[in-house]
Amino acid sequence: MFADACDLAYQQTLKEEAEVARDQAFIAREVAIVVEAATLAPAAFREAAENERRAGTAMDRSEFTQARELYALVRQHYERAAREAQQGRGQPAVAGGQPPEGAPRETFTLQADAGDLTRWEQPPVSSPSERTGVSSDPGPVILAPTSTMDAETEEDRWEIGEKAQVPPVSDLRTPASATPSRMKPALIGVGAVVVLAILAWFVGSLVRRPPTPLTLVRAEPQTEAVQVAEGKDVAFAAEANGNGPLRYEWTLEGRRVSQEKEWSYKPTASEASEKPKTVKLSISDQAGQQLEKYWQVTVAPANRPPQILTMAPSGETLELAAGTSQEFRIEASDPDNDPLTYEWTVDGVVVGTQPNLNWKAPTEGRHQVRAVVRDRGNLTVTREWQVAALKPQLEKPVPPKNTPPHIVQRMPEESVLTVQKGGTQDFSATASDPENDELTYTWSVDGKKAGKETHFTFPAADAGKHRIDLEVADRGRLKDRVRWDVDVPAPPAAPRLVMFTPHQAEFSLLPHQSRFFGVEIDVPGLIEPDLNYQWKIDGRPVSGQEVVEFKNKPVGTHKVEVTVTAPSSGLSVAHQWTVAVRKEEGEDLNPPTLAPVLQVLDLDNTTSKDKKTITISGKVRNLDDKSAENVLVTISAVGADGQPVVRRLVLPTPQPLPGGEIATFQFAIANRETISDFRVEVVSK
Repeated sequence: MFADACDLAYQQTLKEEAEVARDQAFIAREVAIVVEAATLAPAAFREAAENERRAGTAMDRSEFTQARELYALVRQHYERAAREAQQGRGQPAVAGGQPPEGAPRETFTLQADAGDLTRWEQPPVSSPSERTGVSSDPGPVILAPTSTMDAETEEDRWEIGEKAQVPPVSDLRTPASATPSRMKPALIGVGAVVVLAILAWFVGSLVRRPPTPLTLVRAEPQTEAVQVAEGKDVAFAAEANGNGPLRYEWTLEGRRVSQEKEWSYKPTASEASEKPKTVKLSISDQAGQQLEKYWQVTVAPANRPPQILTMAPSGETLELAAGTSQEFRIEASDPDNDPLTYEWTVDGVVVGTQPNLNWKAPTEGRHQVRAVVRDRGNLTVTREWQVAALKPQLEKPVPPKNTPPHIVQRMPEESVLTVQKGGTQDFSATASDPENDELTYTWSVDGKKAGKETHFTFPAADAGKHRIDLEVADRGRLKDRVRWDVDVPAPPAAPRLVMFTPHQAEFSLLPHQSRFFGVEIDVPGLIEPDLNYQWKIDGRPVSGQEVVEFKNKPVGTHKVEVTVTAPSSGLSVAHQWTVAVRKEEGEDLNPPTLAPVLQVLDLDNTTSKDKKTITISGKVRNLDDKSAENVLVTISAVGADGQPVVRRLVLPTPQPLPGGEIATFQFAIANRETISDFRVEVVSK
């Protein structure tokens, strides 16, 4: 905790230093703009602007050290551009702290820290007798420029950049008296100084002005809980006000997906899940302000159309005599287990709404028989028959045609069932045959024949998916079939005690001694199971998860017990210890205080083939001569920011750990994209 606090304080200091450097660079840029450096010194001005853009990017990424250095470089480039612009105007800058020969003995310097124009004034030249005791550095003063050039040199010179050194008094030439032709440039110089001073004050006030608050104006969708089906689009959009330009960043489950104001999410066919996905929007401005907006998106499976399993007649065209009947039948199922509706039409006219249709051809001619199967999402599947009704051939009577039987009733009516392991389920069916043929019933379970009656009892002995099929056949071996899918879920797994410490069921302690009591529990088939720990000492509940500490107990016998329950199944596992706290006598008055020296080695992690789990393993070596008891290993999976993502406590095997020996441990956690490293801590009482 102390290290984290220090790190946060250090980061805040770096940020404040970067912001100061940014303000100084901003002042230098404004001065460069005033002296038209973008036109007169374009190369230096563009270089400064490019570095300013990089510095802004570094600030957005919280890379404050790099931003501070870049803003310092930006300030230098803008000052150089300003000097070059002044030189382009015929006003050369002073190099090396000394004015060139013949140049005026006064300069104006831009102080980057304060944003002020400071004039270094030449002291008046006196006679040798008056120079005694005169200071060579009169200091910075804000004054209008005065002419110190010879009468034949009528021009003012200005310096913008590093603060020039005041030349020694002995190097100064005797100023010539101002002439009328000299007054006009002097007045222009005075006006320029006043304008620059006012501009520097105004720019400084702008820099110190508080930034416009960053506010969210619009966000779509308006509700934070969003539901979308696979293959469908959901549009996200946002608009904010702040110190622009603004930066938008959209992330889905921590992964950046867009940097625009608007973004659309279209889940694929494999993304359906009951667990919502997190969509995050981060908006930041140039003032360093930031706001965030979250949505929880649940992806629902896309509705799939029903499927036709069997149809009769099997062909798409048939002929029959006018006035005779023909049975049409269709069997369909829905991948989403939606209830199905049927619609039969003949030549566009609805004639039935059942899975089968018995239709009589009224007259000679061609007819279209059509079946439409529809689920509750209005998705359909269609089958058509082209029927030619012919004139009856009286001279050649058509022998009766054998038609297949038809299952008219099935129990249960549901095609998908769930039966608990160890239970039973009764099935039955009733069938009819147009020719009144004798029918045979054949039941099968998972492809194996299981019965020949009109009813069948299924024993749910094995967990898993099972298929119950019934086949009804007439004496011509024409058949009708029906199917049930039965799910026999496995019973919930019970929590299991993998390891515990202390390893003795009964032991003794002295009043000043303490011990960790810990258990390691897993649930077969589950990674990171949700477990509830209930600890009691002498029948009184105490708080704790995998571990509690026993200490400061009076002399006597104490009972420590723990019950661990898995909420998913309601099953639990328990363990208990008996601790005798005895009086200190003899050698007990000077007990050893140093704990054994333990070393963690061979720490390794392996990701499963499906990338869903990470298995961590390692070893603990006892470097001491004495046995180590109560050995606990805490492993933390941390993210890129160093913060724990998940923490697990394990108990190495064996315990106690003899001197010089090695214990091993291994456990699994769910894989997370945010995990970047692992930290290990081992303790022993």
